[in-house]
Amino acid sequence: MRKVKYYLACTVDGFIARENGSFNFFPMEGEHFADLFDSFPETIPANLQEALGIPAENKQFDAVLMGRKTYEVGLNVGVTNPYPSLKQYVFSRTMEASPR
Repeated sequence: MRKVKYYLACTVDGFIARENGSFNFFPMEGEHFADLFDSFPETIPANLQEALGIPAENKQFDAVLMGRKTYEVGLNVGVTNPYPSLKQYVFSRTMEASPR
């Protein structure tokens, strides 16, 4: 049986985004990013990996699970395949198909 590793960005009270869907309360700079990029490079969307010079290698994960709203953050800026090196699963009750 394979191990399951669960990685999630959320606030201390368990939220991933604000009620209005924004996530601008997560710190987007700081020393923690060097460790994040080194330990979990595959958790950074491919378009940002390229822009930041992060090697596109999988160190921890081979799949990503996301809800429709999370997927739509990238979709709204034209990113239809945010994690090409991972199997991607989008959970939705309303989305019938991905543009990808």
